[in-house]
Amino acid sequence: LFLHRVSLNTHLRNTRQGSAVGPLGVDLHFLLTIWADDAEDEHTLLAWAMKELHFHAFLDRSSLTAEAAWAADEQINLVPADLPPEEMARIWETAHRGYRLSYPFIARTVRIGTDRYPDGAPVVSTRYTFTDDLKEATP
Repeated sequence: LFLHRVSLNTHLRNTRQGSAVGPLGVDLHFLLTIWADDAEDEHTLLAWAMKELHFHAFLDRSSLTAEAAWAADEQINLVPADLPPEEMARIWETAHRGYRLSYPFIARTVRIGTDRYPDGAPVVSTRYTFTDDLKEATP
């Protein structure tokens, strides 16, 4: 399993509420690669792995590590990626390995928490005056 690219998730980036700085949302681009003694075994194993990723496309808090302090509503979506052959060849060339049969997929959206906290909440002040005394204005 190779992580070959990390990109900002633009959808999560646009969901900030007010001026609060939320977690950084990133998409992780992976290549799942199988090494076996012969091509038939590689094909069989890759097909099995692709099927498992298809059936378990959502990873929620129950399937993620507790040390990362995942929120109750947090989940990671595993989706197939469309990777052009030229980019795939460039990745393998950069890794100084021969081309291997690979399955590209994206893990969306991994949230990286922030350790920065605002100095304080914005100050909002409103005054209301309630009265039961209703006087008619005299002309």
